[in-house]
Amino acid sequence: MQRLLRFEFVRLIRSGVVAMTIALILAIGILGMVLDYVCYSNNSPMASMISIYKAYTQFTYLILGFVFIQTFTKDYERGVNNFYIQQGYNMIDFYVSKFILLVLLTLPVIDTLLIAANILYNNSNVMFLAEMIIIVDLSIVYIILLSMAISILTRKVVQAVLIFYGFFILFNIGNLFLLGLFNPADVNSFSAYLLNLMANQNVTHYSLDGINLGSIQHKTIISVVIPLLDSIIILLVDVLLLNNKSIDSQTKKYRVNVVKLLR
Repeated sequence: MQRLLRFEFVRLIRSGVVAMTIALILAIGILGMVLDYVCYSNNSPMASMISIYKAYTQFTYLILGFVFIQTFTKDYERGVNNFYIQQGYNMIDFYVSKFILLVLLTLPVIDTLLIAANILYNNSNVMFLAEMIIIVDLSIVYIILLSMAISILTRKVVQAVLIFYGFFILFNIGNLFLLGLFNPADVNSFSAYLLNLMANQNVTHYSLDGINLGSIQHKTIISVVIPLLDSIIILLVDVLLLNNKSIDSQTKKYRVNVVKLLR
């Protein structure tokens, strides 16, 4: 696995994915600051951090998600997966290596920028910052896992991208009408609603406004548990899909070896 990770990391650098990802993360942070200046310039530091939070959840899905989908799916079109099979790897190694690298590439950079924004806005509520970082990290993991699941199901970049954004629309509607329990990387999510309440922001939500969440104990824990459960569900879907693909890849490897033997 270490050899595969090193090889994939070099490929990500040479393909420009690393540079593009870092540049987009910086651009999303700047976009969040611009939105804060336009919408929350006279509000509290926590309200300003909410603007950064929204940028690093929703815009990460809409912008960085495209990079994640391409990273997983393009190798199918180029036959890289067949190369790995012939080298003795299976599809689980193939996808897990990419997942690990994308997580290690995105989370440290985003977390560093969130801490820098917190210092810039003079937010003294450390627990609020820690909660926000955990939720953002879980949202990024969720996006990467969803990208992986879609890329396993379809081998075409265009189809995968369309399905990916189609899920965003469906989950957005689901969050609005069903208590925000779906995609955590969405302004209508349960975690986003609770963070807004903690920052004393006026926020409306179709299905959550009728619930008195202000009196609920342990809001911090609940706001973290829900995106964690969302990520676990997508992870289980990935495991099921990868197990099927791994069996297929082993069959393909066997067929390749038989052909070589016959030759």
